[in-house]
Amino acid sequence: MKLSLEQYEATFEVPEQGALLIGNDEDCQVQINRPEIWGRHASITATGYGLVLKVESTPIDVNGISIKSNCLLYPGDELVLAGLSMLLVDDDYIPKAVKATDELERSSNTEELSSVFGLRQLSGERNGAFIKSGYHHEDGWDIFRNGAKLALMSNNQAVFVNGQRVENTWLKNGDRIRYHNDLFNVECPGHSGYSKFSPSHPRNVMLSEALTDSEAEQKPTHSLRSHYWWITLLIGLLVLVTVILVQ
Repeated sequence: MKLSLEQYEATFEVPEQGALLIGNDEDCQVQINRPEIWGRHASITATGYGLVLKVESTPIDVNGISIKSNCLLYPGDELVLAGLSMLLVDDDYIPKAVKATDELERSSNTEELSSVFGLRQLSGERNGAFIKSGYHHEDGWDIFRNGAKLALMSNNQAVFVNGQRVENTWLKNGDRIRYHNDLFNVECPGHSGYSKFSPSHPRNVMLSEALTDSEAEQKPTHSLRSHYWWITLLIGLLVLVTVILVQ
């Protein structure tokens, strides 16, 4: 994974061990010499569960959200610090081109929303929604569904997948798509990378719906079990009173 600074045409490798330091200390790999930056401003560390950004000074914007402490980072994320834009690039990602012979037709159910399949929107008013059939952006680029696969057609627009600009490519589970301020994530059931622990996994959606339905149908029942303690106490008192009166 690399951090790319397009304004300076420079890239920095995120080490597997240790951290990529951002600031103007002499030990910082990413040197930013601006008045509002001092010392070790931030760091990016590779962990077993992903890349972690740690902010030690003024906040850093990640995809337009101000981060003051820590957050997870993903390929394609944009970091903005002191007006300087940095893009996280997956340099191991190799786009698989869509051939001219592939038949792609936009579904009549374009942008049909789903809680289960495919393209999750991570920005804007529909943040969190899933688009299961296809997607058309007003600037002219498209995502088509071909059976169980998704294909992106950029139509010469600056569309990035996992931090790399692409033309026409097949998408796979986990791909992050960025176009200016629009951000999407690909989640495809049935693929090896699609986690069975994901809330949007079909099995978990069905379980959730089944539990909701059963709770709605279940009528409240009244039980004496919770009152056993005071019934026992009352019987004991009655026995005690009877013994005293008999004596």
